Amino acid sequence: MAVGISVGSGVRWRVDLFASVGQSCFQDVRCIGELVYIGYGQQVAVFSPKTASLASHSLDGYFGHVFTTLDLESPNLGSSVLVASASELLRFDGAGQLLWRRS
Repeated sequence: MAVGISVGSGVRWRVDLFASVGQSCFQDVRCIGELVYIGYGQQVAVFSPKTASLASHSLDGYFGHVFTTLDLESPNLGSSVLVASASELLRFDGAGQLLWRRS
């Protein structure tokens, strides 16, 4: 699978997701702030169009869902993003850095 990302009519990127990351019945691509979160198989990738950097995080089980503070109606999370897998929860800050992971 591949994900195409473009900013306006300008720069374009392609992020390839290989079968080696496993399978999941869930997949998601979310633009949150200046970042793109891609959940597929047993991984979540965070892409920054601003810096053209990609960080991939392996999950302990299949990818489930990406949640924002608006999804959860929880202003206490600030600009955090939560990623749920089959057996863990990951929290990212507004810059896409992994803050913690819990089983």
